[in-house]
Amino acid sequence: MDTDETALQYAFSFIIGEFGKNHARIYWLLVNRPNQSVQQIQKALNLDHPTVYRTLHALNQKSLISHTNTKPRYFSAHGAIEKFEELATQRKNELKDQLQQAKNNLKKLIRNASSQSGEKYLIQINGGQTRLFDAKTNVPIQEIGPILEIKKGIDEHIQKEKEKQWQTTNQPSFNKH
Repeated sequence: MDTDETALQYAFSFIIGEFGKNHARIYWLLVNRPNQSVQQIQKALNLDHPTVYRTLHALNQKSLISHTNTKPRYFSAHGAIEKFEELATQRKNELKDQLQQAKNNLKKLIRNASSQSGEKYLIQINGGQTRLFDAKTNVPIQEIGPILEIKKGIDEHIQKEKEKQWQTTNQPSFNKH
C-alpha cells in the first residue's frame, strides 16, 4: 500500500470507523481511474474476487462510490473531497449529540447525588468564576440572602471546629506523683 492509500485510510477511518487497507486501495483506484469493472479492479490490485465484491459493497453502503446498472457493472468514486466533508460533518454531529447526551447524563447523576446527600446548594467553579446553584433546580442563585446564609453556616462550623481543637490542645494535665 503506498503512502497516498495509507493517508486515505487514515483520514476515512476517523469518520467511518471500518475503513481498512482494501477499502483504501480500491477507493483510491476508483478516484484515479473511474469506470472500472470488478475484473479490472482485481487485476490492478491483485485481489481475489470475493474481497473486491465485499469491499465494493461496503464502499457503496457508505455512498463513497457509484456504479452503472449495466452488465458488467463499472464503479467510480466521484467528488471524494465533498463526500469526505459530508461524512465528516455527519460524524461530527453524531459525536456532538453523543457528548451532549453524556453531559446531560452526568448533570443528572450529579444532581441526583447532591439531592440524595441532602445538600441545598452546589458550588460550580468554571474558568475562575464561582457560582452558587440550587441543588434541586440547578438554577444559579443571584440573591445575596442564601449566600449569606451559607456563609453564616460555614463560619459557625469553622468556629465550632476551632473550639474543639482548642479544647483538646489546652486540657490541663494532671500528673500523679
